[in-house]
Amino acid sequence: MDTASDMGSGTWQTSGWWRLVKATFGTSVIIVTLVRAAAVFWLDGVNPWLFLAIDVVTAVPYAVAVPRTFEEIFRRPRRPFRLTGWFLTALLSFAAPYLYVLLAAGRSMPSWVLTVILGWVTVVLTGIIWSNIRSRRAG
Repeated sequence: MDTASDMGSGTWQTSGWWRLVKATFGTSVIIVTLVRAAAVFWLDGVNPWLFLAIDVVTAVPYAVAVPRTFEEIFRRPRRPFRLTGWFLTALLSFAAPYLYVLLAAGRSMPSWVLTVILGWVTVVLTGIIWSNIRSRRAG
């Protein structure tokens, strides 16, 4: 387990705002999982229960890996091997449900679902980056 001294010069990773960011992100992952699950009920060739199982199983590593990826990006000194591991975990766990839909239905999710998810990703990434910049300026 990492300690504050192991995490570089700052203690932003252990601050209250970072815990709030991670909790908010975890909650938003659950909401997006439910939106995606509802969308596949109208896709021919996709078993919605299998999709939901894949989505729920991959939501946990995704919810953990994304904040850890940002912790590694902003960490001083950087540890490229850990950054790569967390990033690949986030990428694969995010893509797995979409790959199943593509393979099962032969097409992508409905465009409104992709629009919602793109908006969600934009808001979350902007919030994490903005919060980190504010924290570094204050401390």
